[in-house]
Amino acid sequence: MHIEPPDADGNTEVVVPTPPDQPIDGAQITSKVAPASLPRLRYGMSYSFRVLAVDLAGNSVPQVATPRRPPVRPGRAALAAARAHLARVGDAYARRDGGGISAALQRSLAAAPASDRTETPTFALPTELLSGDERIDATLRGLVSHAVAEQPGPSAAQQRFDDVAAAARILAASPRAAGRVRPQLREDAADFARLARNDDLALPDDLRLPVRSVVTVPRPYLRWEPVPFPVLVPREELGTGEQPAVLVVRSGAADGPEPDERSSSQRHLAAPKATQLEAEAAGLFDAAIGTEDAAEIKRLYAVALAERGTLLDQFVPSLTHPRDLDEQPGIALADRPGADITSPNRATLADITAHRGRPIGEGQYVVHDVDALRLPYLPDPYADGVSLVFYEAGYPHALPEPRVLQAVTVPYPGTWPSLEPLRLVLEPGAELGAAVDGHVVRVTLPPGEQVRVALASTVEAAQLEKSACGAPTWRAWPIRPTATRRTSWSRRRRSSGRRRPGGRGG
Repeated sequence: MHIEPPDADGNTEVVVPTPPDQPIDGAQITSKVAPASLPRLRYGMSYSFRVLAVDLAGNSVPQVATPRRPPVRPGRAALAAARAHLARVGDAYARRDGGGISAALQRSLAAAPASDRTETPTFALPTELLSGDERIDATLRGLVSHAVAEQPGPSAAQQRFDDVAAAARILAASPRAAGRVRPQLREDAADFARLARNDDLALPDDLRLPVRSVVTVPRPYLRWEPVPFPVLVPREELGTGEQPAVLVVRSGAADGPEPDERSSSQRHLAAPKATQLEAEAAGLFDAAIGTEDAAEIKRLYAVALAERGTLLDQFVPSLTHPRDLDEQPGIALADRPGADITSPNRATLADITAHRGRPIGEGQYVVHDVDALRLPYLPDPYADGVSLVFYEAGYPHALPEPRVLQAVTVPYPGTWPSLEPLRLVLEPGAELGAAVDGHVVRVTLPPGEQVRVALASTVEAAQLEKSACGAPTWRAWPIRPTATRRTSWSRRRRSSGRRRPGGRGG
């Protein structure tokens, strides 16, 4: 429970045997759990439940705790019974799925007639008529081909619709087109028989033999929260046309003190924040649970306290000493152009330090002017790096097919929880390019260009089996789910004191 003021040791959280407040109804119920009787809840592990008889008054059958017994190897009869039970469960799921809306939709798609369209031959244009722009040339070829064809072909919209319908029919006819994936049916019969045979309850024969306690098929405990995209943190005050997710550079800048005079635009790419409970479910605190290693317990206790850190904190929790705070160098609050700097709702770093949780004022944002940002909170245990997918990465920076892209993936340096944020540096250049130098990702942009970039968190393939967010899709088809945020940047050119905008990204 939380106590105020802190005790003599400075603790604000203490463990008490019973709540100190008096119950409203005069009754107070205290539950006790036998030590080592409950399993640790961890992502990716499967758990089975034992169903006991309960009457209408809420009374369950007698339960007598017994010491753990060594596993018993099941015999042929137990294996046969386990296989039969798993088969019955699978048949029940198949009947349920077959009678649902998803199955009816799949049957209707499979029965839909295929399109009888004929492909319109592409007319070869003379080189003199080509502009060099792939989009313009492709459009011109299509118009000429339709004009010279004997029969006019379908429109571009109809062609795309027919392609989607054909793909849907292929998926509907696929044997892997089941509406749901049930990982609990992957349980090995021998393991299930061994689990059901070794009872953790000792009941009298007159209660156990007539109605044997039922053990459910093990189900995996999966993570349902998606992995968020990286956090974009400005290194310096934003210039004209900039936002945290919009970077702008200008040609001919002289590296002056003003935001519009810088020759580069920089952002820190920090791993998304996670809670202590999420990190514990990922198994990252197991070294301090169920052990008597005081040093390890103290170390991980300090790590757990880092959950409260934010990017607005001038002093952040130490990862090595529970009572220490580390100062964040280079942190400052800045105001957007046009913000009301006289508003009483504007905050200062001192205000936030004195009153944790105080929001910043309208138009305020935080900057961290350092080469390497120190992550002030617990990073997401599944986010292992950053993915930059460059839209319009080919000449002339506008590809008709947006999935034909160039991608760069960069892992975060360090290990959890000391993952080091990356630094994105946008600079002027003769051509669009990207390079990684340590923890710095340098991107060059030609004058007058603007490029959209999809920013996402990368996830290790081994962690996908522990994730339920998109897991059925990934298990059926090799798709790597990530949380994505679009970032754009543009380059503006200066000439003779006049500014030519290259466009603002959205």
